[in-house]
Amino acid sequence: MPGELAPVSESDVGLVAVVGRFPPPIHGQAVATEVLADLLTSEGFRVARINETYRAEDDDRVQVRYRLRSWIRGALDLMHFIRRLRAKLRELDPDILVYASLSATRSGHVRNLLTYAFAFPRKVKIVAVVHNGDISRLRESPLTCASWDWLIARSRCVVALSPLLAARLRIVGNCELVTIPNTLDVVMDGPLHKERDMPAGLKVLFVGNLIPEKGVNAVLDAVEGLALRDCDIQLTIAGSSPSAALHEDVVQRCAALGSAHAHYIGQVEDRSELRALLRASHVLVLPSRYRHEALPMVIIEAMACGTPVIASSIGGIPDLVDDGVTGLLLGRADAGQIESALRHMSDAVTWTAMAQASRPRYEKLFSRDAVGSRWRDLLQGLGCTSR
Repeated sequence: MPGELAPVSESDVGLVAVVGRFPPPIHGQAVATEVLADLLTSEGFRVARINETYRAEDDDRVQVRYRLRSWIRGALDLMHFIRRLRAKLRELDPDILVYASLSATRSGHVRNLLTYAFAFPRKVKIVAVVHNGDISRLRESPLTCASWDWLIARSRCVVALSPLLAARLRIVGNCELVTIPNTLDVVMDGPLHKERDMPAGLKVLFVGNLIPEKGVNAVLDAVEGLALRDCDIQLTIAGSSPSAALHEDVVQRCAALGSAHAHYIGQVEDRSELRALLRASHVLVLPSRYRHEALPMVIIEAMACGTPVIASSIGGIPDLVDDGVTGLLLGRADAGQIESALRHMSDAVTWTAMAQASRPRYEKLFSRDAVGSRWRDLLQGLGCTSR
C-alpha cells in the first residue's frame, strides 16, 4: 500500500556483538549483560554473545607465590581469550560491538587496553558500558589518565548507567556519552500489593555478598538493637560469602538473634525465588559501602515488586531510589541510621505510600520497554538497522 515501509530483509538487519561476562556465576554485572543481549534481540537486532570466560584471581589474603602463579595463569588466559575474540570478531564482522566490561579497576583497565588494542577491529563501532561506580579514579590518576582517554577516544559511545555516574566520566574525541540504566523484565504473577500485615512484624530482606563492604553486619546490628527493644522484626539474609569465616559469622549471628528475628537462607540463584522473597518482604535493605557500587539490579527488582528500599547514598543508587517516595537513602551506612530508617518504614501509612509508588517508578524509568527503546534509538543512530 502507498506510504507503507518495505520490510527489512534479514540480511539487512544489523549484527550486534555483545562482549562481556555472562552467567554463570550469577552476579549483578553478568545478569545485566545477559539481560542486555536479550533486550537487543527483542528490539529487532541480530545479536552474537561472546563470553569473557577467563578469570584472573586477585585476593590479597593468599600467599605471594600463589598470587604470582594466579596472575601468570590469568595473563595466559587473557591472551588466549584475546586471540579467540579477535578471530571470532573477524568471522562475524559485526556492525556494532557492545563491550559490557569497561572497568574501573587497574587490573581491569589493563584487560580493557589489551582487548581494545589486539582484539577489536579498527573499523567496528564500539559502544562501551560502564558497570562501575568508581570510574573517576582512572581518569584522575596520572598513571592511567592518558590510557583512559585513549579507550574513550577509541569508543564511538560510552553508556553510563545513571546521571550521577555519567557526571564522573570524561569524554574525549568524537565519543558520545549517553545514560541508559539497567533493566529487568519483571512480570507480576500476582497482586502487586499483597497483604503484608504490618502488625505481624516488619519483614526485612538483605540480598548481597556477605563481605563487610556490603553492610550485612550493620543490618544485623540494627535488627539486634530493635529486637532488644521488643520490636517485632524479621530479617532474611540471602547471599554468599567469599570466605568460610565470613559465612560462619553471619550464621552464628543469625542463630544468636533467634529464628523469630533472623535467618540466613544462603545464595538465591533463581530469579523467581528472589522475586518471591521481595514480594513477601516489607523492605529491602542495602547499606553498601562498596566503592564500585553502580546501579544494583536487586533494587530495580525490588521496585518492580512494589517493595520499598533502604539504601546507602553511593554510586548510582540515588538515581534509583527516590528518597522519601520509593524508599529511604542513608547518609551513613551504619547501624544507627539503618535502625532509624526501619522504625520510619514500620509506619503502615508510610510503607503503603512507598510501596504504591515503587512499581510506577520502575515502569516509567527501568522497565524493559523504557530501556529497550533507548537502546534501539542509540544503535539505530549509529547506523545499525533493526527488523
